[in-house]
Amino acid sequence: MPSVLGLMEQREARARQDLESWTEVLEQVQAEVDAARERVERARVGHEELVSVLAEESTVDTPVSVPSGGEVVTAAGASGLGVVHGERPPVWRSGMGE
Repeated sequence: MPSVLGLMEQREARARQDLESWTEVLEQVQAEVDAARERVERARVGHEELVSVLAEESTVDTPVSVPSGGEVVTAAGASGLGVVHGERPPVWRSGMGE
């Protein structure tokens, strides 16, 4: 019959092996979590950049609501291609049409 002290040492050795195994799994999972977090951050920054660029370019053929009359007019330059980047859109006045 094994001694109680020997049984406790075996139990402790198995517990240490389990701990080492789970610690290794945890480190691998933590690396995956860190990589996923990095992908989320890159996607968030890319999304913000895209929204910023699109906001800058949205001055071309942007619908503008008219306070009186209820019709919608698009801001377009004389060429009909829209406002060039950096150029201010014309101010709509009653009777100007599109």
